[in-house]
Amino acid sequence: MLLGCQVIAIDCPIGLMDSGFREADQLARYRLGARRSSVFPAPLRPMLDSVDYAEASRHALRLTGKGISQQAFNIFKTVSAVDLWRRSDRSVAGRAFEVHPEVSFLEICRYGLESKHTASGLVQRMLLVERHFPGQLERAADQLRGQPVKADDLLDAFAALWTARRILAGEAVSLPSAPPVDAFGIPMAIWF
Repeated sequence: MLLGCQVIAIDCPIGLMDSGFREADQLARYRLGARRSSVFPAPLRPMLDSVDYAEASRHALRLTGKGISQQAFNIFKTVSAVDLWRRSDRSVAGRAFEVHPEVSFLEICRYGLESKHTASGLVQRMLLVERHFPGQLERAADQLRGQPVKADDLLDAFAALWTARRILAGEAVSLPSAPPVDAFGIPMAIWF
């Protein structure tokens, strides 16, 4: 399925640290300002094997000096699956890029971004998607009718698509601009 894809934009950390914090996450949080809480620090690779939240919190406290939220722990399985896929499938090197929808939406609108958890924030994002993908949001919503897809998740997918187009066109920017690599040589950057 991914063989024909030139760019794969994923709203999930790609490239993980064994200790410390990723610069990409810190820069994204700074860029988002008041919306910074939408960027969870990427888990450290040694934390991914934690059997429960309590164990993950102990690992985090030992490795970073800080605990983790339950919400951050809830994405560990997805992060682990993406990490394993990216490390084991060499065909996606140079094609799989980490994105963060809030960072992308901020770049699209270029002014204050409201919370996606409010009606006005959802409308703001819908208008931005409609501007860049005329008629496609309604079409996608129709195709997904009856499926357990939340409106904000669909909008986030369009933000990732917007970034994928920019990557393909050579117009995208990464945080940081010179991405460091993890222990497996995987660049750690958030693209927008």
